[in-house]
Amino acid sequence: MIESLNCTQVTAKDEMRLVEEYKNNKFHPFRYHLKKVKWIIFGTLTFKSPGRRIDGFDAEYLRRKDFNALIGAFCGRFKLRKKHLVVYRATERGGGECHQHFLIGQGNLNPNDVNLYCQFLRESWISDIVPVNQKLSGAGTAKIVPYDEAREFPAVSYCLKKEFDRGREEVERFDHLSPALHSMIKNRDFEEHIAKRPEERKEDVYF
Repeated sequence: MIESLNCTQVTAKDEMRLVEEYKNNKFHPFRYHLKKVKWIIFGTLTFKSPGRRIDGFDAEYLRRKDFNALIGAFCGRFKLRKKHLVVYRATERGGGECHQHFLIGQGNLNPNDVNLYCQFLRESWISDIVPVNQKLSGAGTAKIVPYDEAREFPAVSYCLKKEFDRGREEVERFDHLSPALHSMIKNRDFEEHIAKRPEERKEDVYF
């Protein structure tokens, strides 16, 4: 049985080493673009279910669905359009257990409400979200803070650090850019607080 990780342990292990040993070749090229975005939230999520903490496409599908449920609840609570939300999400395999890091950009969010946003996201993940194919609510543990409090990591680099296997080959990433973030990068409108409207899509928008 895989024991679940505590979010504080997940981030505390690497944050100082990451800053002290910074090298460009350790980070995904997305860092060049994402460091220009006006982020307001940084989060780390772990999973109660052992099936979501293992590597693989099936487990990643479940992790993605759970995260999408969290974003859906967030948008519902604060009356936001999900396709306009600026979000980056990545799965990390560190420590032998998969967990997720994510960033939410300011976009059309009110920066004065960032603590309220963080509280809602944290409480929803811990207590309210019902994971896909699960009967009980609560997806795992969560550490979600205003981005300014995560600058010392630094948070963007923390989300984009590369992972390597025992042969020092880079491991394929499980990550996702929301349509609004993709549009922001494509149109280079980082100076704007609200990204340009992404192209309409018929399928569901997943993060």
